[in-house]
Amino acid sequence: MKTMLLLSIVAASTCLQVAHSQWLRSYGSSPTSMVGAGDSIFLFDYNGFSVSPDQGNSWLPPDTLLKQYFSQLVIWRDTLYAGSPGIFRSGDHGSTWSELDTKPMHGEVYCFMVDARGLFAGTHRYGFWRSTDFAASWVRSDSGVQDPKEWRQWQTIASHDSVIYIGAAGFVYRSLDSGRSWESIKTGLSGPATNMLSFAVCGNRVFAGTSGGVFILSDTGSSWLPSHSGITSRLTPRLLAHGSHLFAGTASDSGGVFLSSNFGATWTNVTGNMTEPVMRSLTITRDYLIAATYKAVWRRPLSELISGTDDAQLVLPEKPTLAQNYPNPFSHSSTFTFTLPSRMRASLRVYSLLGREIATLAEGEYEAGAHTVSFDASSLPVGGVYVYRLAAGATLLSGRMAFVR
Repeated sequence: MKTMLLLSIVAASTCLQVAHSQWLRSYGSSPTSMVGAGDSIFLFDYNGFSVSPDQGNSWLPPDTLLKQYFSQLVIWRDTLYAGSPGIFRSGDHGSTWSELDTKPMHGEVYCFMVDARGLFAGTHRYGFWRSTDFAASWVRSDSGVQDPKEWRQWQTIASHDSVIYIGAAGFVYRSLDSGRSWESIKTGLSGPATNMLSFAVCGNRVFAGTSGGVFILSDTGSSWLPSHSGITSRLTPRLLAHGSHLFAGTASDSGGVFLSSNFGATWTNVTGNMTEPVMRSLTITRDYLIAATYKAVWRRPLSELISGTDDAQLVLPEKPTLAQNYPNPFSHSSTFTFTLPSRMRASLRVYSLLGREIATLAEGEYEAGAHTVSFDASSLPVGGVYVYRLAAGATLLSGRMAFVR
């Protein structure tokens, strides 16, 4: 009887640990690149290529035949692509690999992207290239990039609504014509924030992870606004979107993994019990968020982080919402985010405490989703407390902000 009671206590204790396990260590090495798909995790580390068929619960022995430093691993239409240096492709989940022809780029591919239009590659010293026949031929395509090309190291690339974004140390560009020509969109970035490390698209908005924090592209698509309220480390090499949720992986001992469920308006630290908070990569499987540090791979159930939502769809509020401006207090500029449940007319204005209108930040018809605007405080007459007010449909929302001269 005592033995049965003891076993019951141990079983209950084990279930309690599992229920509150948070992060579990899955793989005892640091991958240079990693991607998840369904129940599978694929990664490269210094031992070669490894696969987990069950979301990180177990791992097959590493394949050491392709033992290279690959900084990027992506999957598109059930085909794996690995890159830097060069680009390799596998159509059988990594059992065999073939190297694509990157001779025009001297094999110095640093970041790449693949979609229905073909392959796009940024190099270390040889510009930006595109191929519409999946590497049978390449065309150099960096018209409009006016800064010195020979020494630029493109670091990240992404696409959204046919627009391609590419970033480097000190530069960020977009292309509206499938990479044939480019225009700079650096406005709003300065200092470490000009070092572009990653892109993500969440809620129909483009986000950038930089050495100076997370930024969101404005509604006009021409400038960047800060979007890192709650993130304790500005160095953000990894962003990952999952439905209407956005994860950020930072690279310092004071950081870790952060989650935003309101399109970057605020962030929550979800590092929990993970003992290695310096992130190298993030990916998603069917049920888990997978995080790679410089020592190991960890996994955490998505159900612990995101509950009661259909993450395949964009989750919108039932009524308009208005987030607290960031930063607050502020001395130069501040960012405001409001979210709409459907297309409607909205306005966002700033008032003095006596009710005098100071500035109109937004006014017009807006689509459903999150909208972010920036306020230049040079129009404020004096320091002090001001009111900002959102009028959206029949909803009126307001908040207070402190301006410090």
